Amino acid sequence: MATYFAQGATQVKSHMAFWRRRAALTAMDVILTQFRRLALPAVLVAAALCVLPGRGMAAAYYVTPTGAGTFSGASWTNSFSNVQAAAILATNDGDAIYVQSGVYSNAAQIVISNAAGVTVYGGCYGFGASSNNYSGTNSTLTKAGSVMRIMYATNSVVTMQGLTVSGGYFNNGQSGAGMYLVNCTVIITNCVIRNNTTANYLTNLYGGGIYFNGAGRTLEIVSSTVASNTCDPNNNFKSAYGGGIYFSGGSLALQYSTFDGNTAVGAYGANGQGGALWCSAATNVLMSNTVFQRNSTAVRSILPGRLRA
Repeated sequence: MATYFAQGATQVKSHMAFWRRRAALTAMDVILTQFRRLALPAVLVAAALCVLPGRGMAAAYYVTPTGAGTFSGASWTNSFSNVQAAAILATNDGDAIYVQSGVYSNAAQIVISNAAGVTVYGGCYGFGASSNNYSGTNSTLTKAGSVMRIMYATNSVVTMQGLTVSGGYFNNGQSGAGMYLVNCTVIITNCVIRNNTTANYLTNLYGGGIYFNGAGRTLEIVSSTVASNTCDPNNNFKSAYGGGIYFSGGSLALQYSTFDGNTAVGAYGANGQGGALWCSAATNVLMSNTVFQRNSTAVRSILPGRLRA
């Protein structure tokens, strides 16, 4: 009888251990099932986001006057030799283009198109521990040919620092010899826009240094210089608007900047208006700590040599 009860007790303990293990397994199955239900959709959503256009990770590209290494733009030691090569790739929000201090003579205008939020850092050292830092000398963007705009941007959000845009020249009726900005939000900091000229015999001209047109967009110029730009239709009964900048639509902000020696010339009774700046159909205009000096216009100009708004 004692042996029987002992065997019965052992069997009961064995059954209890089995059910405890079974309960534990069942609980684990429930947890794993719920995890699969939640985790799998999350993984699929993450994978889908990775392939959606415009959702790529922000990237950095590097440019030096001569290029280096593999010319892939992935680092200073493998840099592009021109800004355009980087601008083609830098279309995601947060992308950055680092440009070593030096002179870049471009064979064609630099085009920035559909960039969601690119920053161009000019004047970089390009070497050493401070390679991405500002060296104190701007990167100069200019032209190799005789007739060419320096930069064209459309449908983009662009920030520019430490650049000099110089030497743009058009005589074929196009405007904005230095920069032509359409449907863009642009912030220009510590830059120089100088010695750019639009000239033509057949049409009115707009913006020697910068042409901006963008309803609902913003142009902000901070701690920069706009100097010695010219808008001149070459004496053929045509008008010139904005020797330094022609601005239409959107919001304009000028802070701690200088407009010096810009010229708008109208010929034979036509209008030459806004030697420094022509501002039309703007939503908001903010000017603070900005100097206008030695700007000039010819023929009929309201507020000659300064501002026409």
